[in-house]
Parts: sequence; C-alpha cells; structure tokens
Amino acid sequence: MKTILIPLDGSELATQAVPYAQAIVKLTGAEVHLLHVISDTVRQQFIREHPDMAWNPGEAPLEGERSDERMYDLLRQHGLNYCSTIAKPLQELGTKVQLHVAVGDPTDVILELIESLDADLVVMVTHGYSGLRRWALGSVTERVVRGSTRPVFVIRAQETPMPEPPNFKQILLTLDGSPVSEQAIPLAQMLAQSAQGEIYLVQAVLPRFEFLSTLTLGSVDGTTSPDAEVANSDEYQQAIQNLNHHAEHLKAQGITVQTQVRAGYPAEKIIEAAITSQADVIVMATHGYSGLRRWALGSVADKVLHATTTPLLLVHAKG
Repeated sequence: MKTILIPLDGSELATQAVPYAQAIVKLTGAEVHLLHVISDTVRQQFIREHPDMAWNPGEAPLEGERSDERMYDLLRQHGLNYCSTIAKPLQELGTKVQLHVAVGDPTDVILELIESLDADLVVMVTHGYSGLRRWALGSVTERVVRGSTRPVFVIRAQETPMPEPPNFKQILLTLDGSPVSEQAIPLAQMLAQSAQGEIYLVQAVLPRFEFLSTLTLGSVDGTTSPDAEVANSDEYQQAIQNLNHHAEHLKAQGITVQTQVRAGYPAEKIIEAAITSQADVIVMATHGYSGLRRWALGSVADKVLHATTTPLLLVHAKG
C-alpha cells in the first residue's frame, strides 16, 4: 500500500479519520494525501462564519466575478491552512503528506483524485456533520463508496474522539461463500500480518424459520452446541467447510484465526459478531456492480455501514 487519500470537509468530526490513516501508515509506510473540497455549501458556510473576510479591511466590497474570485482565493488559502494544520502532526511522525484543495462537487472531486493518484485506500468519516452539516459528509461518503473502485475505510464519527490510534489486533472478516466476498481476504490478511493481529472469520446462514434468526451457531471447533437440525443443514455444513478452507490458508500464512457460523440475517449477525469479538475493524467486499446496481439499496454492506459503530473497510469486488 503506497497511497492513502483522506477527504476532509472542514469539520472537527471529519478529522477523526486521521488516526486510523496514521495507524495504517505505521503498518505500511504509505504516503498520505489530504483533500479539502470547496463546494457551494462550504462557500456559503464560510461566508456565514467569516463575513468580515469577504473583503479586505479598508476596501469597498467587490461585485460580480471579481468578488467571487477573491472569495475563492480566500477559501483556497483557508483550505490549505486547514489541511496544513492536520498534516503537521503526521509529518512530525515522519509521514509524507501532500495537500490538495479543489473547487467542485465533493463526490466528483474525490473520485477523480482517487483515480489520478491511483490511491490504494480512501479513509473517510461518515456523518461528519458540523453546524449546518457543511458538506453533508455522510452522504458524500456513501456516494464515494458506491463510485470508487478502490477500498474505502469508513469511520463512524463519535462525539468523543478515540483516545489513541487503533492497533488492528482484532479483524473481523465476513464471507458468504461467494467469490465476491473472498476478494476482501487479501486486504484483511495484509492488515493481520502487518499488525500481528487475529482474524475472525464469520459467515451468516439465513434461518429456515423466523425464530432461528437470533440463534448463534457455535464455532466450528465445537465449543458451543448448535441446534441439531440447523447444524445438520446443507447450508450450515457448507459454511463450515468454506470457513475451514479459508482458515487453513490464513493459518499457513502465520495468522491466528477463529471461525464462526451464525444463523440469522447477515447484516445483523456481522454487527453482533463485531461487538462480541471487540473487532477493531470489519473487512468485507461490496458487489462489483456498475451503474444503478452498484451498491443497491438494501445490500448487506449498505446495512452494515448504516448500523455499525465499528470501523468498516469495504473492498470493491471485481467481476
């Protein structure tokens, strides 16, 4: 991993992405790019918060294009100062940081920079609102996830920032038996090997009856006795075989692995597993659809993103 992009909307909450990016930099040595986008919303917010900066002291207000030009010059400088402040502690730790300030639609600018940088990872906060919602970063994050072909690390903004950077010792990797879900394995493996962490492999099996939706099936090492009927189902046995297969491969790479099959609706069971395992991150693949099908409403990844408070690393699957 060589390049990490962190889009920032100007809010304090958005900067909560930085410790996670720095933790990944510590493991990979990647270069960080900070991006601030000047959208119409940012411009209007800036004018409301800094009306005195719309013109220089002692000068009459400008009109028309000259006024807009001056305003955008101020906004660009303000954006550079903002990014420089965030970059300083990263640079003091030896991280190479580059700054970008651009004017336009946040989603479009972010997606264009991802491609031009050939970024390996995007790290963003969701629901990073401040004041009058600035960019409405939560919705921007969702659009970036849908539009990006690169992995996106999504952090749910918290009122109280995390006291120290994550260590990625507990990595929850979700599979569903499909080749699509397996495309998340290499990134989870890289994190686990770099951080000397442990991987929890989890697969959900849809219940045959509604009352089974809350039943947790035991780990494949037999520490818990699952319901006999469900345990003998073809779906459950296939899930065990699938997890065992991938666990053996990961163990051969020197990674500690735990496996668990859970009966219930996938998004619910993934979120539950993240809580019970105290996961530092959930790693999962999104379907490689294009156009309107990409990240269709109601997908498992969509539901997990909206419901979990655990950081989520989404890998855009190909094919």
